[in-house]
Amino acid sequence: MNQEVFDKLRAVLHASATTIATDKRPGYTQGNEDVLHNFKAAAVMAGVTPLQAWSVYFWKHVAAILSYAKDPTMAQAEPMLGRISDARNYLDLFYGLVEDQKTPPVQS
Repeated sequence: MNQEVFDKLRAVLHASATTIATDKRPGYTQGNEDVLHNFKAAAVMAGVTPLQAWSVYFWKHVAAILSYAKDPTMAQAEPMLGRISDARNYLDLFYGLVEDQKTPPVQS
């Protein structure tokens, strides 16, 4: 695969990731303006840190991708483009969590 073809694939992947993030955000944030709300709420419920909560969600995506790598003929619940796009989104969210930890909470 040459660079031009690969760059076009990357553009498709980026567009897909952006669409998925935009479409899923309302359900995950449940109306909260904090895009990291899902991980923070799950962390409180499970008694873990938001990064640990993130790792469980991310692992689910990685496990599905690894299943495909092991056996591409195995039936998949969603297209691989979606799985890979979502994995990219989870890396963005991880970075958000890392940076969010550097910001002191707002005192009321």
